[in-house]
Amino acid sequence: MKSPVARFLSNDDGVAAIEFAIILPVMLLLSMGAIELTDALAARRKVTLASSALSDLIAQQRDVDGTYASNALTAVSMIMEPFSSEGLGSVVSSIVVDKDGKAKVAWSLARGKTSLRKGDPYILPNDLKVANSSVVIAQVGYSHSPMIGYALTGTINMSEITYARPRVASQISGVTCSASGC
Repeated sequence: MKSPVARFLSNDDGVAAIEFAIILPVMLLLSMGAIELTDALAARRKVTLASSALSDLIAQQRDVDGTYASNALTAVSMIMEPFSSEGLGSVVSSIVVDKDGKAKVAWSLARGKTSLRKGDPYILPNDLKVANSSVVIAQVGYSHSPMIGYALTGTINMSEITYARPRVASQISGVTCSASGC
C-alpha cells in the first residue's frame, strides 16, 4: 500500500483544470492585445485616409470659400467614423512658393487645431519647392484612447501630413485670411 504522500503525488486528477487556470490569463491578455492593436492600426489608417482626402478635396478647386472648406473639414470627421471625433484636429493650408523658392502660408483653416498664420514661412520638402507654384497641405492629428489597454499605453497620438498640387489653377484662392490666421 502507498503512503498518503505517494498517492497525492501520483494523482493526476484536475491537472487539465490547473493548466487551464494558468494559461487562461495569458490567452486573454494576448486576445485583448490583438484587439487593441487592430483598433489602433485601423485608427492610424483612418488618419492617413482623412489627411489624403482633405488635401485632395481642396486641391481640386479653383476657389475655396468658407462653406466648402468647412464641409471638407467635416468630411475628415466623417472619414474617422466609427472612431470618436474627440481628439481629432485638422488643418488645411495653401503654401505659395515664390520665384526664389521661399515658401509662405497663403491661407490656412483649422478645426480642432490651430491654423497656420498667413505670411509665415513654411518649410517644404525640397522636391516640392518649385518656383512660382503652390502646394495644398493637409495635417490631421488624432488622439486614440485604447478601450482596454489605456492603463498600459495611455493615449496614442497619431498625425499625418499630406501634400497635393492644385489641379485646376496654379494657386487656390478664395479664403479670406488676416495676419493672425484664418
